[in-house]
Amino acid sequence: MRSPQPLNATVMRTPAAQRGEMTRTFSTWSRAVVGLALVASAVAASCTHVRHAQSADGRVVTRTMVRAVEIGMSERQVLAILGAGREAGRAFLPNGRTLTYGGPDPLSVSYTVLWVHLSEADQVRMVYAKLYETWNLDSEWGVFERHETSTWEGSPFLKAKFPD
Repeated sequence: MRSPQPLNATVMRTPAAQRGEMTRTFSTWSRAVVGLALVASAVAASCTHVRHAQSADGRVVTRTMVRAVEIGMSERQVLAILGAGREAGRAFLPNGRTLTYGGPDPLSVSYTVLWVHLSEADQVRMVYAKLYETWNLDSEWGVFERHETSTWEGSPFLKAKFPD
């Protein structure tokens, strides 16, 4: 008759152990360490994505959509292209408003934010996008800017931080 095994151990029998020479056990502690390592690996793998700027209804803002927003457009035209912003608040520009798309995501390695600055007359005066890296102290870069006299696109913008 076999002796009962302790509840906190699993016995792995090797050919040597079957002959009675050696027995190896994995304790509850060992299983916990292995389980924790597997969980940590899964969490790390899920934290490698980029959170793209989104409208309030969850639509991802693409490069094509950002490029379609022109200086002088009405808020209504912007909303037709991008959808409602996550936030419409105090403006970067005096007496205007700002539509914000995207924002922080603590589970992402990086995230993008788009701001559309509107004038007092609800016309686009400036479009600006930034890339943030969550776990980097020097973490923000302008990646797109459009104002009255020029448009500029940085390489992260072109390298799919805003999808196409």
